[in-house]
Amino acid sequence: MSPRTDLYAVGVMLYEMLSGRLPFEGENPMRVAYAHVYDEARPLGEVAPGVGAGLAAVVARAMAKDPQERYATADEMLHALNSAAHAPQPQAAGVPTHGDPTVAVPIVGRAQQRAAAPAQPARVVQPRRTAPYARQEPQPSNRLRSLLPVLISGLLLASLLGCFFLTNGFGLGNNEPDRAPVAAAPTSAPTARATVAANPTAQPTAEPTATQAVEPTVVPPKPEAPGDLAATAASPTSVELTWAAGEGEPQSYLVQRSTDATNFRSIRTVRAPSTAYTDQRLELDTTYYYRVRASSPSGNSPFSETVEFRTPAPTTPPTATATTAPTATPTDVPPTATPTPTEVPPTATPTRVPPTPTPTSIPPTPTPTTPPERTQAQTRTVNLEDNDFTGGFTNRNGRHKDRTARWVYGQQTDYTTMSANFVIEGTPMGTAEGNQVVFRMYGLDSENRPKTDILIEVNDVEVFQGDNPLPDDKFDPNRGNWGQADIMFDADVLREGDNVITITNLEPNGGFSAPPWFMLDRAVLAYFAE
Repeated sequence: MSPRTDLYAVGVMLYEMLSGRLPFEGENPMRVAYAHVYDEARPLGEVAPGVGAGLAAVVARAMAKDPQERYATADEMLHALNSAAHAPQPQAAGVPTHGDPTVAVPIVGRAQQRAAAPAQPARVVQPRRTAPYARQEPQPSNRLRSLLPVLISGLLLASLLGCFFLTNGFGLGNNEPDRAPVAAAPTSAPTARATVAANPTAQPTAEPTATQAVEPTVVPPKPEAPGDLAATAASPTSVELTWAAGEGEPQSYLVQRSTDATNFRSIRTVRAPSTAYTDQRLELDTTYYYRVRASSPSGNSPFSETVEFRTPAPTTPPTATATTAPTATPTDVPPTATPTPTEVPPTATPTRVPPTPTPTSIPPTPTPTTPPERTQAQTRTVNLEDNDFTGGFTNRNGRHKDRTARWVYGQQTDYTTMSANFVIEGTPMGTAEGNQVVFRMYGLDSENRPKTDILIEVNDVEVFQGDNPLPDDKFDPNRGNWGQADIMFDADVLREGDNVITITNLEPNGGFSAPPWFMLDRAVLAYFAE
């Protein structure tokens, strides 16, 4: 931002004041902004023929596309305006000249009409005074005084326009959704017109050179809604969703889930060309509703038809029934004669010998094993940049202040979740203490409000849910209050080969480009592997 930017805005305002129209017009603000950067305004002399060539040249230089070609300071432009105002004006065509002191003053806007009308004999007006008529030149002080309000207003307008274009909409441009550029309407070649004079034998004027047509930008259409959405039970607590890609070139699919067919929550962003997703850890005996939407740089498709899926009811193991044993019915037993005891001589009592004790073996005490040490050289990392994620939101230049970033907003928006795929080489293991791996995030949380409730899942297993541990952003227009946070989780969640991590904003409220939001610059996953 420099004085040349402000003087550009002054030139735009002077162009409108002198011609009664804007230098650039379009069907939407994006088209107008594009024209300010790339298109040339129609020359002021063509739009307003009554404007002098000197003043038109001053306006044209102030509106030059290259800032180095504009006036460097307001004093330089003011000096040019004064010079243009004091420059001699060319004499209007068709006005007769005489030796008398009478001065003919043409009326601006009717000169062409009078030139086309039949010539009338000039009426000589006798002078009413002996001294010749002296034209009074305007004083520079009056000219300066009349331009001061214009310049002051122009500087204020320039400041606002400069802030608007530099920040893409007063600070909201960083959060504007990706949009493909609007196709510029091709410039049609002007039709050659012959100027017919009163004499029918007069030759037409030369045909003007045709203006080269601007090649229009081809904008691909938005993708169509996915079709044939189906839900198939993968296990009692998981469902596999499949769908067919619609017309267009989708880059990703947003999967949403609901338990009442009304309030849907975004649960996963699937990168195209994949058209399947397995939702796990469902509750038993519960009805779920799913829908899918396609996304591309051109925009989002409508949602697919909603599909319903119900998990089975929990099974109850059979209870064992106790059986009662039959009771025997007593029967009459005849009496038995009691025998008479016979006297038996006593038997000698043997001497008891104590048994020989058998020695018992004592098991050895196990020696405690030390977990294997893992060196830094055995640590493996997976680096995930913000553009490795699909879903969420990023602006046109992919940046927030001084870094690149990707946002996820609240559940009321279309940007609630983002996912990234990555590959684990070898059998993943954690550290020697607890088998833990580290997921380190670099990013921000919303500015000046309670922390954002987020959910982090790895391979559909929850590894973190709670307040965003990253620091709050500050109201510094040039630098973000970036920080880092570590999330520890069990290495058994990872698997050799393909993996996926998903970050979801769980806040039920909040709109697009407004807190509560989560912002990721990049992330690193550190683990050991065999």
